[in-house]
Amino acid sequence: MIERRLRSLRDGAGRTAIDVPAGAGKMSAILMGLGWKVLPFDLFPEYFTAPGLTCVKADMEQGLPLPDASADLIVCQEGIEHIPNQLALLREFNRILKPGGKLLITTPNISSLQAKCSNFFMESDVFRRHEPSPLDALWLGDDERFYYGHLFLISAQKLGLLAKINGFRLVGFHRSRISWRSVFLGVLYPLSALLNLYAVAYSGWRNRRLGSSYAWAVGWEMMKTNLNPKVIFQKHMFAEFDKCSTPVEAMRELNQNAREEIGKYLGK
Repeated sequence: MIERRLRSLRDGAGRTAIDVPAGAGKMSAILMGLGWKVLPFDLFPEYFTAPGLTCVKADMEQGLPLPDASADLIVCQEGIEHIPNQLALLREFNRILKPGGKLLITTPNISSLQAKCSNFFMESDVFRRHEPSPLDALWLGDDERFYYGHLFLISAQKLGLLAKINGFRLVGFHRSRISWRSVFLGVLYPLSALLNLYAVAYSGWRNRRLGSSYAWAVGWEMMKTNLNPKVIFQKHMFAEFDKCSTPVEAMRELNQNAREEIGKYLGK
């Protein structure tokens, strides 16, 4: 699913791509074939088999051994759901990326209709098993390398928010594998739309001190994500972000926007 998007980007010649976690190296090989200088990292580099490349052992939770602003692209395929501190991970990605650099993330989709319904009844992301459980917290290796399975699955809303406060702009969600159970549950789409409209209206009223237009704009963006077909009807979430500022700059901007809206409200 990422390969299609990568091929639509301009040629990677002279640019650096980070593949983390690299796994067996399939994505690294694709990137190299598209002309990128590829730096693969993984907690278990012994499983990396892509020819012509060397995978460096690294724990995403501890950061990557790379200088600031050294990469044009980071591909994090099926990795963020294994990391407890996802805020710190996105901050690390921001540190590594050059201004205007691109971040591609895929992860199991707990924002699909199937996952939402399953979680409502069983606190599980799929119908056929219960989670979380000790079965999803695995320890591998002789040097105390910990692998946490899917203990930290992340929703589209949370991913978007954590990325935003770390200086990333959401470009959009892309197509991945269709969840046919979610398509079947599409009969609930009108109800979901009504509930989202109610949530936006209530949020606008509750946060009216921030200014109705500002509160509505925030709620509207959240509603668009909740009802996005590329989110609710797919097995995997595939999100694309651009680095537009540092985390400090992003937080200052968000804080300034809130202060301005509060000032408008108090000035009435």
